[in-house]
Amino acid sequence: MSISDNTPAKSTLRTTAADRRRAAETSADVAESTQATASEPTEPAPATAATEPLTEAPLGILDTDAEDRPAPREPRPRIRWGAIAWAIIVGSIAALTLSVTRTAAGRADFALWLAQLTPGGIWLIVVLTAGGILFLLGLLSVIRRAQRAR
Repeated sequence: MSISDNTPAKSTLRTTAADRRRAAETSADVAESTQATASEPTEPAPATAATEPLTEAPLGILDTDAEDRPAPREPRPRIRWGAIAWAIIVGSIAALTLSVTRTAAGRADFALWLAQLTPGGIWLIVVLTAGGILFLLGLLSVIRRAQRAR
């Protein structure tokens, strides 16, 4: 935090003689009105014929068009498609792992398959896995780009 953050802006520090005079007049008027109300009750001023109703609101205080305008729409929540895709991937891998290792026979079959893999089979699995991951990353980047375009 810098020192300038704690100090008021220069425009608020400058006051003119007219500003000080107006402030003194209003404080004197307030003091007189409080003394008058405390000593005796006042009656409302009688209406005169010279009084005219206000036909136009000063400074646009009343805005009749504001009632006709619909409320601004809130933005819809963003759907995180990447999170959905990864949840599907991780969930399917977990379901596959549970289905294979659920029974003792399934675990024995999986162990036998792993023991019979050749080095070429291992490399094939590695390459297919890397290709699948690259495909998923590309698909997720396309989804992300489509979301940003909206």
